[in-house]
Amino acid sequence: MDNDAPPLAVPAAELRLLLCRARHIERWARHDLRASFWRLYWNPSPGAWIEAGGERHALTPDVRVLIGPQTRCFGGHDRPFEHVFLHFTLGEGLRVGPGLIDRRPLTVATRNRLDALRSAVADRQACPAPLALDLHRLVFDELLHVPSQSWLPPARDPRIRAALTLLRASLSDPPGNDRLAAWAGMHSGSFVRLFTREVGLPPRRWVLLERLDRATEDLLHAGLTVEEAAERWGFADRQHFARALRKHRHLQPGTVRRQRSVGRP
Repeated sequence: MDNDAPPLAVPAAELRLLLCRARHIERWARHDLRASFWRLYWNPSPGAWIEAGGERHALTPDVRVLIGPQTRCFGGHDRPFEHVFLHFTLGEGLRVGPGLIDRRPLTVATRNRLDALRSAVADRQACPAPLALDLHRLVFDELLHVPSQSWLPPARDPRIRAALTLLRASLSDPPGNDRLAAWAGMHSGSFVRLFTREVGLPPRRWVLLERLDRATEDLLHAGLTVEEAAERWGFADRQHFARALRKHRHLQPGTVRRQRSVGRP
């Protein structure tokens, strides 16, 4: 064994469960389900589906469906149905490209586990520790089945990994490219080129999209108003946030808040 080999850089699995619900749904309009977070779906009763790229994926009792962040798809149904769903994020270290829909048959053990979770979360507002731990384990168990080619490679350069850590800690008021480059010991232009090659986006665009996604999550899951979410994540005002959300994520703040008010999956 080579003792001089560099240590393995392991991306952090920053799992954050945003929502877990079990609902009886009478009406599921064909709204765009694209979101900044992951979704895990299981329907104990048939009758619903999601569509993406011209393909229909039935949500039946014998399958579970994982939908990756920023995946554009539409929901529909032909009868009332039971729906169990989890929303969660994984942090920047573990990312997939948009378009991931992983539909997988359930084992008997997994179905029994999901059915037990459905009963456990049906009438709860607070989540006890044993249930929270089981939900975390369930998510990680299902993520292990995501095809390896779906995962995006992490940043390899330690200077870019460090810059990402700094940016995540200061999203509402992030340092500019010159400060980031100086902190990394690089020329500004070289830093921007390296960041773009490693991450896939220039630093300023990465920051903007990250702020939009965090603000959208707060609108949907934290009960913030549009004004509060805009202020929290460094937007000048409600209008500035709304314009950026429309342009870069094709969403309206009002649409996100309506989804929260009706508890949409």
